[in-house]
Amino acid sequence: MPEIVGIAEQLHRLRLDTHSDFVAVALPDSDQRIRFHYADGNDNDRYRHMIVRSGRGVAGVAILLDRMSRLEKGHPQFEKLRLECPVMLAEKLYAAVAIPVILPLNRRGVLLTGSRSFETYTDHETELMLMTAEAISEWFRINEITAKK
Repeated sequence: MPEIVGIAEQLHRLRLDTHSDFVAVALPDSDQRIRFHYADGNDNDRYRHMIVRSGRGVAGVAILLDRMSRLEKGHPQFEKLRLECPVMLAEKLYAAVAIPVILPLNRRGVLLTGSRSFETYTDHETELMLMTAEAISEWFRINEITAKK
């Protein structure tokens, strides 16, 4: 089992290992709106105010379908989905992979990894993203259990 490390460290490591420019995690707030709370490689702090809407943009599609969603050049709806994702515009991302993060109480967040170039992520890189999403889910599960004790 991999060592449980903090979310910021996991995001930083993922950004370096996947040669990405931006990595962030969006989580439900107390009002159940899904917002980005953690990021690495961000150009500005505008991501903190952005809401992920189910079914809109690459992150929203991942939450709606409860599976990985990719947006890369050549995708039939590339421009439409890119314009629906405010964080992709604010961070000037041209490629992204979004993976649902399973949280306690059957809630969902999303891990978004992106590139400021027309990058195509390899199978190895997407596997690292999936492993990071699982590690983040585990971090929240353990910290939820610890908080209840």
